[in-house]
Amino acid sequence: MAVGAWVTRQFWTDCRAANWNDPTNVSFTGSLPIGNLANFSSPGPTRDGRIKPDVAGPGTAIISVRSSDTALPNCTAPTTGIPGNAHFVNQGTSMAAPFVTGAIALLYQKYGALTPSQVQTMLHTRAVVDGFVTAAGAPPNKDFGYGKLNIGDMTDPFCAVTAPNGGEFLVVGHPVNLTWSASDPYLGVTGVDIQLSRDGGTNWEVIALNQPNSGSYGWTITGPTTATALLRVTAKDAAGNFGQDASNATFSILSGPVAVGDEDRPITEFALDRISPSPTAGKATIVYRVPKVADVSVALFDLQGREVATLAQGRHPVGRYTVTWDGQVGGGPAAPGIYFVRLRTPGLTRNRRIVVSR
Repeated sequence: MAVGAWVTRQFWTDCRAANWNDPTNVSFTGSLPIGNLANFSSPGPTRDGRIKPDVAGPGTAIISVRSSDTALPNCTAPTTGIPGNAHFVNQGTSMAAPFVTGAIALLYQKYGALTPSQVQTMLHTRAVVDGFVTAAGAPPNKDFGYGKLNIGDMTDPFCAVTAPNGGEFLVVGHPVNLTWSASDPYLGVTGVDIQLSRDGGTNWEVIALNQPNSGSYGWTITGPTTATALLRVTAKDAAGNFGQDASNATFSILSGPVAVGDEDRPITEFALDRISPSPTAGKATIVYRVPKVADVSVALFDLQGREVATLAQGRHPVGRYTVTWDGQVGGGPAAPGIYFVRLRTPGLTRNRRIVVSR
C-alpha cells in the first residue's frame, strides 16, 4: 500500500494569537490551495509499472498533539505552534499515512478480519474522485492513484420488527402481514431480507430476500407448527451495511383447523384430544379442539404447578389444532418426570399428563 498526500488545510492561526478569532494566517512555504495534490507528494508508478499511490490522504497543515518533551515554539514569529501549545502543525506523507492506517483500522472494526487484497479493494472503490483527481488523468493515475481517501458510509440502517413481535399465534394456511420499520439517513434502505426461526433463533429459514422497504410483507403461513417462532428482518443499504432485528419474544404457529367431517367426532366441546408420544424423550405433539371462537391458551406445567412453557395463546377460530412442544424448559432440555398440559378457555380448564424420559 502506497499513500500520496493532498492539501486539506492551507492556513492556520499560530500561538501568537490570544484566541482562535485572531486574523493571523500562517502557511507552509509554497503551500497550494485546498484540494490540490501536496507539492511534496511523490508520483508513481513503481519501477515495475504498478499503479502507485493507491490513494491520497490528508497531508498538509495537519494539526496534532505536541509531545510533552519537545521545546515550546518561539511565538514572536510565524510558527507551527497552536494557541495553548498543546498542539502543533505538520505536513508530509508521514501525516497522510496515519490517516489511511486509521481508516483501515475502522474497516477492520466494521467488517472483521479482512485480507490485504480486500482492504486495498475497499480503499480503491470508495475513494473520492473530484476535479483535482481527474486533472491528473483518469483514475487510477500517477498522482492520486484511485482518488482521495474515503471509507464512505459505514452506518448501519435502523431496523425494528413490529409484528409478529411475541405472544401471537398464527395458523398454517392463513395469510398474515409481517411488518417492520427500517430507515437509513445516508444512502437509504435498498432492500430487506425476511427470515423465520421455528426453534427460538437457532436456525433460520428464508421467507423472502431483497424486498422493497415497504414496511409490510404478505405471507401465507406454512408449517411445521411450533411454539418458539421468531421473525427476523434485515435492512440493507447501498454500501453493504445492514441493520437487523428479531421479534422481542417467541410466537406460535398452529396447524390449520380440521374440517368437522375429517374425523369421527364432531367439534362440540373444548378438549385436549391427545399428546404423542408420551412418554417422550424430546418433542411432543398436542392436539386440541375449539368448538367456538374463543381466547385459548395451551401451556405446560410441572408437578409443583409452575407454568414452564407456553405452547399456544390467543383468539382461535373453530377447529382442531396441533402444537408441538420442543422438549425445552427454561432454555434447556426438560428434566425427566411428569408434567401436565393445560388447555384453558373462559370458564373451562382441561388437563392431560405427559411423561418425559431421558
